[in-house]
Amino acid sequence: MAAARAAASDRAVMKVFEDQGQLTVEIPPIRRWKSIARDCCMLALWTAMACGLTRLAPPPQFPTQYAISVAARVTLGILCLSGILRLVWRLWGREEIVLRGGLLTVVWRLGLLGWQRAYRVGEVRDLHVSGIGLPQQLRVVGGTLQFHYRGKTGRFADRLERAEAQALLTHFRGRMPQSNWTPVLGL
Repeated sequence: MAAARAAASDRAVMKVFEDQGQLTVEIPPIRRWKSIARDCCMLALWTAMACGLTRLAPPPQFPTQYAISVAARVTLGILCLSGILRLVWRLWGREEIVLRGGLLTVVWRLGLLGWQRAYRVGEVRDLHVSGIGLPQQLRVVGGTLQFHYRGKTGRFADRLERAEAQALLTHFRGRMPQSNWTPVLGL
């Protein structure tokens, strides 16, 4: 029984460390082959469409059709680049979330590059599992946990499934003040 629990914790998507007033959550690269295959198929489809439009591009003598063709190629090019970025993030991106001493710090790392955001816990409002908008499979950027901070929406812990995000939210509920929650959203 203990061996089965240890094997299940090895497969866990996120690692949670709790220590004397500090909560640290590490989310390593997640390699779920179903979602990676879907990303690769979307990327291949957008690339094929962009290449197909290049063959069908009208000559410059027709400015209206030419402008539409250029706009379509630019749009598909942006979709291809965002698909590549999403795939790279899924394969090699790491996320670390630290709740310590009144600060919520989120660090995103991709190889040697890193981005960091720090939020004052007293100003974080309405922390909940996001479920409004595009389905998670179709999002290029976004997150599973969402909150409001100084009039803006913040997101973190993307790549988690809904059940994993709710488990992470229960960790935060035990550490953050009651004023950060709303009765409608959350668990």
